[in-house]
Amino acid sequence: MDVGPRMIEVLPEVEKRFREVGNGHVLNNAPYDVAASSLILEEAGCTVMDAAGRSLTGRPRLGSGVDHQMSVVASANENLHGQILEEIEKGLEALRGMIT
Repeated sequence: MDVGPRMIEVLPEVEKRFREVGNGHVLNNAPYDVAASSLILEEAGCTVMDAAGRSLTGRPRLGSGVDHQMSVVASANENLHGQILEEIEKGLEALRGMIT
């Protein structure tokens, strides 16, 4: 699970903190970081999507800049996946409350 790009998508103001931690760079998963593991997990019957519940299919396979980075959530089944996504949204809402 990596929710960094989702955090930036929902709360763009956190990108500054990502850059501070990354010495000027936003360091999240690039497509090639998750391509093989996502394929293996999907072939095994797992659910693999981004942290907003969107498919990773059709995403660029190469690229490492912020525009190519992606959140990833993988779980054993759709029910568990849905529960994880709900918790992520609760966490984002709590973060929103801390920032605003």
